[in-house]
Amino acid sequence: ALEEIARDTNRPARTRSEAIRSLGLLGDPAAITPLRALAAEQGELSALAAWSLALLGAPGIEASLRARIQGEDEAGNALLYQALARLGPRGRPHLRALALPEPPYPRGRELELARLRTKGALDAYAYSTDPAGGDDLSEVIRRPARMLTQAGRGERLRAAESLALRRDPRSIRLVAELLIRPGPIGAEEELLKGLIRHGAPEDLQDQVSAVLVGMVQRARETSPARALAQVDPDLARRVLAPMVRGRVQSRSQHDLAHVLARIGERGPLDRDALPYALRRLGSDNGEEQSRLIWTVLAGLDHFYAGRLSQARLAFLRVHWTRPHWYFDTPAYDLGCVAVAEGKPTDAFRLLRRAVRHGYKRPELSRYDLDLIPLRSDPRFQELVAQLDLAAETGLAPPVLPLP
Repeated sequence: ALEEIARDTNRPARTRSEAIRSLGLLGDPAAITPLRALAAEQGELSALAAWSLALLGAPGIEASLRARIQGEDEAGNALLYQALARLGPRGRPHLRALALPEPPYPRGRELELARLRTKGALDAYAYSTDPAGGDDLSEVIRRPARMLTQAGRGERLRAAESLALRRDPRSIRLVAELLIRPGPIGAEEELLKGLIRHGAPEDLQDQVSAVLVGMVQRARETSPARALAQVDPDLARRVLAPMVRGRVQSRSQHDLAHVLARIGERGPLDRDALPYALRRLGSDNGEEQSRLIWTVLAGLDHFYAGRLSQARLAFLRVHWTRPHWYFDTPAYDLGCVAVAEGKPTDAFRLLRRAVRHGYKRPELSRYDLDLIPLRSDPRFQELVAQLDLAAETGLAPPVLPLP
């Protein structure tokens, strides 16, 4: 039935796309032949068929993918790079050749295409299950002179983002090692996301903490503060509390109060952050976007202060006013409130509502500390897997039934 739907040109493209993706996910080798026929066609459905062929491990698919990527029309098609990543060690030599091109570099239009291919390969490493992929990304970050641009900054940032998103222990260690290297590497912000999601290896924790304290004291920014709270909560309390106490006058200080509240230091939130949010909310001059943002931030203040009913009311105000605002983040926030109230069934209902309305941030859901009580529930693993799939293929997650 899926083959018939996938081949039926009278059906909407989205319906055919879902059928093609499902043929790959089913894991039946019998689907290889019809998928090869679809992959030989033109357009996005063809690329999705190639992605499904990679899921099935079709013989010779890596060479076919590389040849397509080398073509001008397919140079920027992200699905083809993600298909190579799905092949693991089979696809890595091709991803590496694209991510770390050798000089002499081309010029003109060919240089533009080469940069597109490098970008696609670096982004795809985040999906790769090959542990050695982290080493390739680390090499890009450490040796930017090999890259297509003179400074290599764009390639460094993309490589760091992909390294932070990866989940294998080797990549997590590489993130920490890169951050504690002497001298700036120009991709610290992206690497910090890896520490926020994973923490730091135990044997590197002291060195990482020292680097993070320096970053916080120099810039007072939220990302190093969140990473420090994840790596060493006690040290984070000692460093961050004096920066916030009695003087929340900016969004960054407000966010630092949230970081402290997450690790049990709620005083700055009640005394300083919430009054600041309420003042901003009262001075929004009728601008809807500003009002929505500060209503949500005030709700988060109440949430981290333990006032769950007030937090729920703030999130509901936004949800009722603009139900699909920012991919239904208010529904996600309401799900977090339900978790804190010990209502997992309500939490899954709200989280799935957010997903149906466009929420596509699996990396946040997987490492959100507010969702820790759900992580052992099979429904949570299913939800994150569906979000991963949606982010990778650009299609909506598979149908999410209510629990």
